[in-house]
Amino acid sequence: MATPLPEKVALSVDAEAIAETEAIRLRPAYSLNLTEGAGHNGFASFGSFFPLFQTPEKKVTFLEGRVNVDTDGDFGGGLQAGYRTLLNNSTILGAYAGVDVRDTGNRTFTQVGVGSELLGENWDVTLNANIPLGNARQVVDTDIQLTTPQFAGNQLLIDELQIDQVQAALTTVSLDGGLELFDFGGGSGLWGRGGVYYLGGDASEDSLGVRASLDYRPKNNLRFGVGLQNDGIFDTNVTFSVNALLGSSPQRSSDAAARPTEENSRSQLWARAAEPIARTNTVLVEHRTDVEILQADVAVINPETGNAFVFRHVDPDAAPSMLLPAETLQAASEGTVEAPLSTVAQAANLADANADNIIFVQEGNVGGGFTLPDGVQVRSAGPVQQLATQFGDITLPGSGSGNLPTVTGTVTVGNNALVSGLNIDPSASALEEALAPAAVTAAEVTEAQAVANGIVARGENITLEDNVIANVNQGIDLPDIDGTVSIVRNQISNTLSDGIFFGDIEGE
Repeated sequence: MATPLPEKVALSVDAEAIAETEAIRLRPAYSLNLTEGAGHNGFASFGSFFPLFQTPEKKVTFLEGRVNVDTDGDFGGGLQAGYRTLLNNSTILGAYAGVDVRDTGNRTFTQVGVGSELLGENWDVTLNANIPLGNARQVVDTDIQLTTPQFAGNQLLIDELQIDQVQAALTTVSLDGGLELFDFGGGSGLWGRGGVYYLGGDASEDSLGVRASLDYRPKNNLRFGVGLQNDGIFDTNVTFSVNALLGSSPQRSSDAAARPTEENSRSQLWARAAEPIARTNTVLVEHRTDVEILQADVAVINPETGNAFVFRHVDPDAAPSMLLPAETLQAASEGTVEAPLSTVAQAANLADANADNIIFVQEGNVGGGFTLPDGVQVRSAGPVQQLATQFGDITLPGSGSGNLPTVTGTVTVGNNALVSGLNIDPSASALEEALAPAAVTAAEVTEAQAVANGIVARGENITLEDNVIANVNQGIDLPDIDGTVSIVRNQISNTLSDGIFFGDIEGE
């Protein structure tokens, strides 16, 4: 026959059973969330809280799942496993770990998240960290571009750049806290939240951010939030959020007359164990443009010869004085951009007779007539100057000003030559001497015209374009042409003889 338990022990067992029966048992709960303006695409989400194992009002092991869709219609989501335990009558201690996935429409990113929390009845503190998995920096699009070419010495240099459109998942660490500021009764209240966070990993820069928000809870399980945050990657953003909790136990009675007891206070605190984990429920992705120099200071090459172009610069206003240091004068003697020559004739005397030499001329009086070696080009900064290179056609820097330099003599050219953008006026020097300051007579102009033609060209493959020729005997004299001559957009006026004279033409 069984021996009956002592009365005192029996009563004790019954009391514990009754207490456990009356304790709140967490039920599955759900949440609907809207978030906008946090530096990333806004998103809506549906989440669920599912308790796996629990001891009512003591501890619970749970799963939390979430499905997101952002404002572009791209999906994501996450799954976290968590544990919460009643640390004492006023504090819940929690921890979690899980993974999140986000599709940006171009790439997919995954991260692992861990965190811990302390929850009180009217306060909380959370610490979260998220670390991307796999390739956190992904290139969406790539383009090869060139920088604006720049003259240096006697060369034209250019940088070749690779422009990558990049999406990068960020490593994040955040510490946040919340506190109930006002209890309006009837289950409503106003909470204030604030925190600091770190953004790093494959971010364009490591950055610390700060944020603060107000969370209004008009009734149990409904929350409206507005906040402000700032960091070095997403700048300053105003944030908005709406959260609705479905199926969770109320944290406090809506009956304002209810008197709090230790038991119901503990029950209301434990109801927070069914709250969603307070964290950023998406993978933070930075959209940016990364620029990489593939080749720096590449000399522009003549694609027909494979040699670098050699530029002889002429600028009468910037030409160095003979009183300058010897090294400056040496640079000037070579017609560099840093120490240009004062006349085209000087540059023509330096230029080798080949297609790689270009004389580049700025506005002003650039001296009298000159003879151009075969193959050499004369281009002024007046018209837009397009040059064929290994990178395709590029525009010479500084060209397109519309101001043509003046040549006060005859321009003589031969085979494979180009003359572009000169104001050729052989009478200009005689007129300048005559202007002292009396007016120039018609006879003086006629005398100046009689001494020279504008351009004299012999040979083949000659191009004359965008020149202004005036006060000459003949504008363009072609006494002996063996091949193609291109004459485009030239203006010829006030000639004593022909505007264009064709002599012995064997070509076209």
